[in-house]
Amino acid sequence: MTRRKPRTTLLVALPLLLLWGPSLTSFGAPTLAPMGPGDSELEHGLRDEIERLRNRIEAPAFSNEMAPQESRRVTTLLRGCEEALDGGETLAGVRRLAPARLAVERVRYQVEYRDVKDQDELERRCAEALEEALEVAAESSASPRPASVQALIEVSDGRAGRYITSAAFQGAATRLANGIYYLSLGRSYASLSGFVRSLTCTIPSNPVRSLPGLAGYLDRLDADLVELYQPPISISRHPEFIATSATLKLARQLFEEDAILGSLELALETRTGLGRLHDRGQVDVEWLQESLEDHAGEISTSEVDHSLGALLVGRAENFLGEIDDPDAPESHGEVAVLLAEALPEYFACFTDGSDHELEPAEVTVTLVRWPFT
Repeated sequence: MTRRKPRTTLLVALPLLLLWGPSLTSFGAPTLAPMGPGDSELEHGLRDEIERLRNRIEAPAFSNEMAPQESRRVTTLLRGCEEALDGGETLAGVRRLAPARLAVERVRYQVEYRDVKDQDELERRCAEALEEALEVAAESSASPRPASVQALIEVSDGRAGRYITSAAFQGAATRLANGIYYLSLGRSYASLSGFVRSLTCTIPSNPVRSLPGLAGYLDRLDADLVELYQPPISISRHPEFIATSATLKLARQLFEEDAILGSLELALETRTGLGRLHDRGQVDVEWLQESLEDHAGEISTSEVDHSLGALLVGRAENFLGEIDDPDAPESHGEVAVLLAEALPEYFACFTDGSDHELEPAEVTVTLVRWPFT
């Protein structure tokens, strides 16, 4: 089967709209797997970190630096992490802790870099931070990690390097404070990667070593993004297109670096981002429930490490619980995307993609001037 690679529109904007915030799977709940021998150590490490973060945000000196709404969000995330651990869901606990840790560390680094007074000093700090981030990313594990944990590490490494690399440019092209902000984001992602690497996890019996269908999946997402990018929605919801395009770009870069699980996670995040741009109207709740049970059953009976897919199932389950909540209308379309598109596409990435061939792409480059330069 030969598919024509989609015409790709590259939006070159300054600053680069990298990726801030938790990933698609950050708030998924069930791992759908019994606790293994390493989970007790993992739980202990997570509970220690919860306590450390909680003490930090409650300290008067630090609480004055963090916005009140951000502090409340972190508190909620830490409580959610504890709930996951209380339910024996240690891998979900890792994901719920991640965005809380990123928020706290970002503020900590912004305070640390408050003494940066000029561009030369910012560039020196960026060079130091990048060297440290690359050292963290170069660390290898003697044993494979669960797929959901490895994906988090790979995404964090990818974001850390890209934020730090762009920080000096941001300081020069816009304001010094913007460069410090990007540098702080990069340091927080590198710190998260180092922390997650330090955790002791149960070694999966059948770890994910290849994803034959992932290359084709990335191309299909590219085609879907270009097809959807048409007026009026491309104008009215332009920021969402930019964010989704940036996610897909990083997914491709990670794929080229052989960080396939991080690439898969961002590909799935791209799918849900595209799904939010569709008006799906009413959804068949009964079908969604049946689909959820089917996907959960496939994961629980498989010998393959589907801990990443299980987080999608957990997220869908959470949205299904909100389906009748008038204050959560976005859950309708989100759960439909997860169950009808993202999860089937997730499983397809494990199948043979040898029939995927591409013709040369037609590329259009659009230069977009950043308004503050």
